[in-house]
Amino acid sequence: MTDSNSNRQYDHIRLALFVDTSLLSSVVLKQIRTLKSDLNISDEQVMIYNIRDDIESTIKYSVIACPTLIRLDLDPPRRLIGELRNRDLVVAFLNSAPPGRNL
Repeated sequence: MTDSNSNRQYDHIRLALFVDTSLLSSVVLKQIRTLKSDLNISDEQVMIYNIRDDIESTIKYSVIACPTLIRLDLDPPRRLIGELRNRDLVVAFLNSAPPGRNL
């Protein structure tokens, strides 16, 4: 777990997580909850969509596979598709742009 000063680096993060009813999506949901807790990312920063229940958002964000994690705070938004079980990969994705700077 990181200290509170380093947790501030994630205050700007805005994410959309798209899942379905698969076992992989269930595992990813659990891991994202743990990651949010460890990095002090609030529930308000992560919108979770089930593609079966929210077709409009799925189309709006052009989701083609599940699970998909989208960084909404970047312009254009960045996507991480599929392998969200790898914590190091997800953390690298979250650290892919410095606060206040869009890629």
